[in-house]
Amino acid sequence: MSSAQKPAGPAFLQELAPDATLTMTVLQAPVQGADGVIRTIQALVGLYAGTEVSFRGGQGDHDFVVYAPRLKSGAVLEAVVTLVRHPDRSIRHVNIGYSPLAAAQVLATELEAALA
Repeated sequence: MSSAQKPAGPAFLQELAPDATLTMTVLQAPVQGADGVIRTIQALVGLYAGTEVSFRGGQGDHDFVVYAPRLKSGAVLEAVVTLVRHPDRSIRHVNIGYSPLAAAQVLATELEAALA
């Protein structure tokens, strides 16, 4: 991907494989394909007023990021991102889990509206 084609959002979006999938506790169904993953993540981060990362690490073909996003609407969440890589190190799967439930439900509603 050239610098002119770099998607806005988290740096890992530049590493997505074409067949990447996204699952999140705030989505009704998985998102298939890099373009759909990028669109969804960009909509998601557009809802954030800020984030505080508390951990980044990896083990084998898995990378992990733990962070606390604060939504523009005021809700504060805890999130864990798991990135699973192909042997060529491109990202084949992204999973994002959120808690607590009430704040995750707020995020789900806001994300659904942002993607509509």
